[in-house]
Amino acid sequence: MPVGSLRSSKAGVEALWAWLQSEWDTIYTKFPASSTMISSIVKTATSGLTTKEQLDAVNAFFKDREQAGYDRGLAQSIDSIKSKMEWVNRDNADLRAWLSCP
Repeated sequence: MPVGSLRSSKAGVEALWAWLQSEWDTIYTKFPASSTMISSIVKTATSGLTTKEQLDAVNAFFKDREQAGYDRGLAQSIDSIKSKMEWVNRDNADLRAWLSCP
């Protein structure tokens, strides 16, 4: 999917997430639950997120929406976001120390 290339930068990840939110009704109409593409689109647009605020936004956005057809992809993205959050929390201090070494 061409939109996947947006995940190569922070700005692209954020733009992709914003696009999914703003275009959700159109996306879900064109790629209904019976389409395997809806899960791929959700994963592509959310799995690059990395912060607690972004995780909260994903959970809030999908909370009251029908998740048929992309529930597994969404769950995988949420796990991916949590994993990245844990990695940042675990390694942030070590990475900063390493980068400041002469």
